[in-house]
Amino acid sequence: MVNFKSDSFDFYSFDTKSPEHLKALYELEDDPQIRRWFGNFGEYFKDTTDIITDLNGKFLVGRQDEIIGFISLYDSFKFINLDYGLLPAYRGIRLDSEHTLGSKLLLETSEVILKNYAQIEYLRCYIDLNNIRSISTAKKAGFTCHKELIVGYADYRKANHFK
Repeated sequence: MVNFKSDSFDFYSFDTKSPEHLKALYELEDDPQIRRWFGNFGEYFKDTTDIITDLNGKFLVGRQDEIIGFISLYDSFKFINLDYGLLPAYRGIRLDSEHTLGSKLLLETSEVILKNYAQIEYLRCYIDLNNIRSISTAKKAGFTCHKELIVGYADYRKANHFK
């Protein structure tokens, strides 16, 4: 069941009975890059999947009837914390001169959220300073570095321009 859509992507709540969803989860759990940035992904992803509201939940992302990655949203009243990732087979795929699949996913996800929820002032992604690809992806999707944090992460934000 699709929870919400953007122009190019479908967002699904994780279904523990879906073979396709389980396969995607296991692939993300086994991926060294996902483990590097998220630790135990299975526990990370399953944590709070039962607390899904409009702006709080973890979703698998589909494109052209295939699961390609995930997003996580954490409602923090006036802003949303956003995590994202792609399955290895979908990383680095260039869609056009401006966007990879990852930057298009982050761009469209952020636009859908900001357009539909006027109370949200901004979206925030905490990105490890060593994760150069994710930093580049966030910038292409309109996020800017708000500040670098002492713990080796940067706070990237995208303001709600629909207000």
